[in-house]
Amino acid sequence: MTSEEALLLLGESIADAVGDMLRGLAPEGVERGPVTLAAKAELALQGLPALGVISYASYQNGSPGGNVVVMGRRAGRHLGLLVQGGDPSTAGEGGPMTHDELDAIGEATTRLFDTGAGITAALLGEALELGPPKTRAYDSPGEALSGLDLASRATSVTYTFGGEAIRLVHLIPNALLIRMTGVFDDLAAAQTLQRFGDAASSTSVRSDTVREVTVNLRAELGRTRLSLIQASNLDTGAAVTLDRLVEDPVELFVNGQRFGAGELVSTGGRWAVRITEVTGVKAAQR
Repeated sequence: MTSEEALLLLGESIADAVGDMLRGLAPEGVERGPVTLAAKAELALQGLPALGVISYASYQNGSPGGNVVVMGRRAGRHLGLLVQGGDPSTAGEGGPMTHDELDAIGEATTRLFDTGAGITAALLGEALELGPPKTRAYDSPGEALSGLDLASRATSVTYTFGGEAIRLVHLIPNALLIRMTGVFDDLAAAQTLQRFGDAASSTSVRSDTVREVTVNLRAELGRTRLSLIQASNLDTGAAVTLDRLVEDPVELFVNGQRFGAGELVSTGGRWAVRITEVTGVKAAQR
């Protein structure tokens, strides 16, 4: 799985969860736009309202990145009133933001950020801590970006409710990106293995059981262990003895997880593997 695919999957998961949370607040309904990727975080924060409110929560582990919500001032007041149980129709347009208004917006964005962090933590299998959000009004888009710890990649999604739009941007540090790519690779492999197992009792493994998932397949002839000195002394023409006999089956792995075995054959001038076992079920028994 590519890093772009992992980012989209993470972005879609967070966007859906945040959308559900917003729908619980907004009786008029919420529309969610598409999740978009940005190679640079600055690109995800272009086209901001001239006068608006920004709320930013950074990661607590010292990594760059975090979550950002940006909206116009009326949208901010609208969101704050929804959280406090007020009447959003009374939300004003421009003008200075009061401390109470910013506190209400901060409370609302905390809920958004906690929802997104919960989804990410569930995928990683560990808590992902965000600091308390810093919420402030700004008078120009350039001022909005001041002080943000921008990461290398970002996802962005816009929600619309009551005629107002808010933008949620996830600034993703490289370390998190690498981990999430591995997580989704493992999930894809596990899903594929489960589908192979479910199909093993039928007459054949149908191609449509795995068509939806792209995985890496590896055939392994065998392994051995060498000391550093032995490895450094290897030269052209040297023969390395593996831990398998010639007649032993070749093991097959999907994204690093074993799913079967087979016989090494030649077809069309290329090496191939004739599958004899899938998830422990012998081909002769199927």
